[in-house]
Amino acid sequence: MEPTTFSSNSLLSKIFFRCFMMAGRFLHQRVLPFFSGSAG
Repeated sequence: MEPTTFSSNSLLSKIFFRCFMMAGRFLHQRVLPFFSGSAG
């Protein structure tokens, strides 16, 4: 296992995790109020 590939993999996972958290936040702010509003 080379150090370069390992560092790039960790960087990729960090970026992916960040994008995932941002997407989750966006869904939580936009989709959940819409569902609760339509339900109520």
